[in-house]
Amino acid sequence: MIDWLTQLVVDADIIFLLILFFSEKNSPSKILLWGVVMVFLPIVGFVLYLFIGQSFYSENKYEKKGLKDEEINDVLPSNDDLLEAEPNPDYKRTAKAILNAGGIGFSNNNDVKLYTLGEDKFKDLYEDLRNAKKYIHLEYYIIRDDELGNELIDILTQKVKEGVEVKLLTDDFGVGKGPKKAIKVFKKAGGEFAVFHMVLWLILSPKKNNRNHRKIAVIDGKIAYCGGFNVGDE
Repeated sequence: MIDWLTQLVVDADIIFLLILFFSEKNSPSKILLWGVVMVFLPIVGFVLYLFIGQSFYSENKYEKKGLKDEEINDVLPSNDDLLEAEPNPDYKRTAKAILNAGGIGFSNNNDVKLYTLGEDKFKDLYEDLRNAKKYIHLEYYIIRDDELGNELIDILTQKVKEGVEVKLLTDDFGVGKGPKKAIKVFKKAGGEFAVFHMVLWLILSPKKNNRNHRKIAVIDGKIAYCGGFNVGDE
């Protein structure tokens, strides 16, 4: 019995070492470190590696994101002619820095409003959402199950019923116990809803800080909101 169990542990450890080698082949130091841990702590060492050491999950996700970013940048206009025609040298220098850093093209004739109070921001946002004609695309880290959060989902549900395309993306960790009943009604009405990085998968890939903290609203391709305000009475 003991010999059989010992052989099973050895075989499992060999398999785990092979997984480690192919998963971290670009990081010899990591292979050496976790290889030693797995040799001296069979099975337990591999479990520890899964929880605090592995990186293949995140690398795979970022690789896919990089490919998607390239696809997006290929279709986005850079508007180099507008940039070169910009008379303000400070604006031009800043725009070029942003373009080089993230591939975001230059645009002009925009009106910008700065919000320092959430009350003002959400008053305008909800009014613009109610006036949407074609589409609403939202991305928020937190949507609370309170008056402000439920009002948002109710507005989105109504717009779906009016024939407006509505897509809502949240973070599974951030939204937590959000307005689930309202979201269920929203989805039933035809709204598109998705969550980023489901908390369930943290068991297998505990990258807890790999979250989506964005707060973005795009309405009809004419109005956009971004910044640091989550949706909630806080």
